[in-house]
Amino acid sequence: MSQTSGKLYIPPFSGVRLVECREHFQIVPVPAVKVMHGYGKIKASQATMDYDDPKAEPIWDDLGPDEEVWAVMEWYQFEDGNQVPGNMCFLRPECTEDQVKKRMEDMKDFSSLTREDLLRLSHLFEAKEEDYQYIGDKHPNYQDEPAPQRHRKI
Repeated sequence: MSQTSGKLYIPPFSGVRLVECREHFQIVPVPAVKVMHGYGKIKASQATMDYDDPKAEPIWDDLGPDEEVWAVMEWYQFEDGNQVPGNMCFLRPECTEDQVKKRMEDMKDFSSLTREDLLRLSHLFEAKEEDYQYIGDKHPNYQDEPAPQRHRKI
């Protein structure tokens, strides 16, 4: 019987993810990834809650559509050339460039938090299921917990 996992790593090969398991293992390399951060300007009409939806309403209704706002972005750049967008936040045009840089550094710091850091942070507020889902998606647990060892009496 075929099983597709995508969530199991093979211990001797630290960068290889198990893709399929039948009677054999089919392994593929996982390309290295760099998390990139940057900032720039975008038209206020394009600063929406759902950036990918062209019909989404702009965040600010008190700004003209051609007025520019700051955008702080995170994206993932893989060694195979693929780039995937990550988080994005928008700041009002009156923010200074230093404030925008600070927001970018905050985004970068948050992106660098480990699974354990995020779980500790979740105890400081009433974490919801989607908060734990975010942690699981960001830091998947690819291996099951080890089975408890049973000691035999001799």
